[in-house]
Amino acid sequence: MKLFKLLFASTILLFISCNSDDEGTPGEVNTAELVGTWNLTSLNVEGTTTTSVQGIPFTVDFTSTSKDEMYSCTFTENPNEVACSGSYTTTLTVRVAGQDASSEDVEVPNSSSTTTWEIMNDTDLIFGESVFDFDETSGVDIADNVVFQENSTTITLLTDTSLTFEVVSKGSFTAQEQNTEFDFKTTVSFEKAN
Repeated sequence: MKLFKLLFASTILLFISCNSDDEGTPGEVNTAELVGTWNLTSLNVEGTTTTSVQGIPFTVDFTSTSKDEMYSCTFTENPNEVACSGSYTTTLTVRVAGQDASSEDVEVPNSSSTTTWEIMNDTDLIFGESVFDFDETSGVDIADNVVFQENSTTITLLTDTSLTFEVVSKGSFTAQEQNTEFDFKTTVSFEKAN
């Protein structure tokens, strides 16, 4: 289960740290609606990991649903930066061979990150490289050697009070001296702070 917690923590924190490989021209999105402070209201992940154990592929499906969200992101313009910080808990359910193997609450520790952002192709939200700062007591060790074959962030809803984006990621990482391939979709929703 430790590997799944590590994967999950990496998954959640990577949504803000990854850039897209999409090329294009900045879109005509009203960035004024994006600027401001946004409070996390939900973060849902569906995914699959495959790890080879002694040469035998071991595939696990997982889902997670956030709760106790105390996490926010502040988007600024000129310069286009986003700073996120806070913590939340998520209920992580792991399925093996189509059967629920475990379900438990996982605390995503206090962390903060800052990066740049831009809008491309009307709805693609492109983040620059992030620098994370974890609470020293968190015990989180992000996996080494994360390689993305696909990674995109698309705004699916943006109004003056609501922001939802979807992150689709496929790739691999090394943790605990084992290579793991992943494929997941994360839906992140925010409500604008007053």
